[in-house]
Amino acid sequence: MSSKILILTFIVFFVSAVLTVASAQESSVYLINAVIFNNDTVILKEISTVQGSTSHFPEYDTGYKVEIYSKDQTLFKAYLPITFIRTVSPPMPVTPLDNIELSIRLPYFSNADHIFFYHGEKTILKIDLQPRPVCGNNICETTLGENSENCPQDCPVEKPKTSIYVYLIIIGIIIAVIALFLYQIRVAR
Repeated sequence: MSSKILILTFIVFFVSAVLTVASAQESSVYLINAVIFNNDTVILKEISTVQGSTSHFPEYDTGYKVEIYSKDQTLFKAYLPITFIRTVSPPMPVTPLDNIELSIRLPYFSNADHIFFYHGEKTILKIDLQPRPVCGNNICETTLGENSENCPQDCPVEKPKTSIYVYLIIIGIIIAVIALFLYQIRVAR
């Protein structure tokens, strides 16, 4: 009897582990690649939304953290795995670094506005996640505020189209003037 319970427990544990891993791998994440310098300068190399799992973040305070915001609400916060010391197996000395390459995957939130990187309380990187119009992409993005005044390349000024009725009225007036002219010539004879 106890062997059946043991086997059943193993099966339940195995199935739940497989389902947990499968669900973690199939979510959208922000992929961020940046170079962080020890003077708090940051070069953002890439930000994109991809499918995958979030990075593992340290549970202890490293002095660096990341936060994702929506309006005034914090959606996510974590410590960043940043250190500017390279440790090499003894007997080599500790080597200080000028910068580090950071590649992390943060959870995706459709309502997120900004991602902030902090060193202590100092903001060292602010990423705006709100869509912005791109002038010069041959798409007039009016829903993002693009128009013919701020981006004539994408939103050329449209010439008003003359209706066929305007042409018919003009032709009618010309015919009426010619008919009146011919009528006056006939009456004058």
